[in-house]
Amino acid sequence: MSFDTPVLLLVWRRPQTLIHVIDALRQVKPSTLYVACDGPRSTRPDDVEKIQAVRALIESEIDWPCRLFKLYSDVNRGCKIGVCVAIDWYFENVDAGIILEDDCVPTASFFRYCSSLLDRYRDDQRIWSISGANFQNGLTRGDTSYYFSPVPLVWGWATWRRCWQHYDPDLQQWPALRRSGLLRSVFPDPVQHRYWTRVWDRLHRLGLPDTWDYQWTFTCIVNRGLAIEPSSNLIKNIGFGVDATHTTDVDYRTPESSELVDFRHPEFMVPDQDALNYGFYHYQQRPLILRGARRVRSILRRCIARRLSV
Repeated sequence: MSFDTPVLLLVWRRPQTLIHVIDALRQVKPSTLYVACDGPRSTRPDDVEKIQAVRALIESEIDWPCRLFKLYSDVNRGCKIGVCVAIDWYFENVDAGIILEDDCVPTASFFRYCSSLLDRYRDDQRIWSISGANFQNGLTRGDTSYYFSPVPLVWGWATWRRCWQHYDPDLQQWPALRRSGLLRSVFPDPVQHRYWTRVWDRLHRLGLPDTWDYQWTFTCIVNRGLAIEPSSNLIKNIGFGVDATHTTDVDYRTPESSELVDFRHPEFMVPDQDALNYGFYHYQQRPLILRGARRVRSILRRCIARRLSV
């Protein structure tokens, strides 16, 4: 039996992680699969061989009956433009679907979870994103199968064309939102408010970092859209390491994934602030703290070395 909800697979230069994602897809056999692959960087000759290996895997390992659509670039567009072009292309052809990257390995129940909620909230303008990741380390948030958050997680996720068409890649609305002061109603915690203000300031002024997901968070928030997060983690991110684009130096463990056995819907559509705070301080903020600690250690080592050399 095949799985009828369309899936977009974003791939690039990591065949060693991609094969695990394909193995997970094979368990459900999506009948419609879109694959987008960015091109090689001119400064990295080894990209060509790795991208060729990735595209060869797509040809050889997508071995179940499905409609396969491919968007392959000959040039490198980068993380922001490459992903934006791919998702734009996807939603030109489908009105709702699942999006996976080549390092996010889903559980079997992830697909059923996304498909069910895409149908349930198809016309509900309050819901904008369905996340497969959960950063609560096993902490229970109520007795339902999912809860709501103002911040979407994109390690395996799903959405609708009705939402993505509002995507603001250049944060054109950020100056007005910043001046309004309304962001404090979303992030009453001053640390989180300061974190997101700095992120969006830097993106708006400098276009850095080269990414697309902070803009998706902004788009959901500025349109008062809620994200759904599962009560247990349905995605294992295996992409941390030297071959990653943004997570090369993050040395913390990601949550273990597990199946979502039951399926119980929340009675109230209210964001879970405790879950938001826990996820921020244990996963979003923690990499910054670790990098800061490493910088301090490096400075101390240099100071000690100078004293010893005197």
